[in-house]
Amino acid sequence: MENRGRKVKWAETVYSTNAGSTMRILVLRWANPQPDLFEQEKSCCHATGTNDNELEAMA
Repeated sequence: MENRGRKVKWAETVYSTNAGSTMRILVLRWANPQPDLFEQEKSCCHATGTNDNELEAMA
């Protein structure tokens, strides 16, 4: 998938509690476009949690 000209990888997982509630977690990862002295990581990540199970991932 491409977002703003960069290749983005994504993953989805479901977290569930003993009480039976569930939450979806979507994680995006892409190459760091401008590594510098303070942020030398090779990739950037962003995670979002939602309880909306009808939401289309990366639609």
